[in-house]
Amino acid sequence: MGIFFTGKKKITREEFRDSLNALRHERLNDSDINDLKNIFSGSLNEKHDDKGIDGDELKKTIELLKKNKGTHNLSKAQIEKAEKNLKKRL
Repeated sequence: MGIFFTGKKKITREEFRDSLNALRHERLNDSDINDLKNIFSGSLNEKHDDKGIDGDELKKTIELLKKNKGTHNLSKAQIEKAEKNLKKRL
């Protein structure tokens, strides 16, 4: 535990990749997977201790996906699958 430890569990890049692979088995196609990669890339590419997706970021992003359906190709069911799968990793 370092001086900058926040105590929040975060989804790592590897865990996110595993989640995407699991979602492929739940019938998300390449376009859907690319949407998720693009949407969460900011959180996964942050510097140092901020890198990863914490519970607050996940919740806010899922809410935005549900409200802004015209900005991505994900259906309501696909968003719910992604949310469920990612929450398991927190």
